[in-house]
Amino acid sequence: MYHGNVNYNVAAMYHPSALDIWGKKDMQICINEFASEQEKMLHEQVAIAYTFAYSAILAAPKCKDAIVNLMDNVLQFPMSKVLNDNEPDLGTPWGLAKVRVDEIHDYAKTDGWNADGSLAHKYNKMPYSDFKLGEYMRYRQKKEEEIVSKKDCEKVWKWEPLLESNGAGYFTRQEHVTPFAGFTGRLYGLTSEEYNSFMVPPPE
Repeated sequence: MYHGNVNYNVAAMYHPSALDIWGKKDMQICINEFASEQEKMLHEQVAIAYTFAYSAILAAPKCKDAIVNLMDNVLQFPMSKVLNDNEPDLGTPWGLAKVRVDEIHDYAKTDGWNADGSLAHKYNKMPYSDFKLGEYMRYRQKKEEEIVSKKDCEKVWKWEPLLESNGAGYFTRQEHVTPFAGFTGRLYGLTSEEYNSFMVPPPE
């Protein structure tokens, strides 16, 4: 989720009517700084390329060599511009990408999700990483060509998404169980005060 959000966040900085993922416009610093629309478009495309590559490396470190090779040798965008400890220059596409990716990456470290990494692995835990739901499936095939038997489908469910209704025809499905919600989890894009200020008028 964060990987997609940071790419959107950078793209939104180049468009006058777009809000960032926090619902704000104050980071639109890349609108009136270019001599032409073509120059702005080039700057935006380079920034998004660096954003995608850098955030992908942070999300999947095992793919670092492949991503660096693609950026360095195919796109001719040297990743050394972001993979360093230098203070990033917001005036450059790569500096902008580094700042925005680091911002989201730092947020993800304290958002309360999978804090100890135990949802993903028993050993070599990865704190705050996503996890696979495979072990909670009703059944799983060993090979694609195998036929699922009646016995496979009668296995006890360990976990399943909750299907909830508001009683007025609106159904929601819970994809992830989050027992910490409201306690150690942090709101995403809103402050607690902003969240609590929203009121829905009573039905007429």
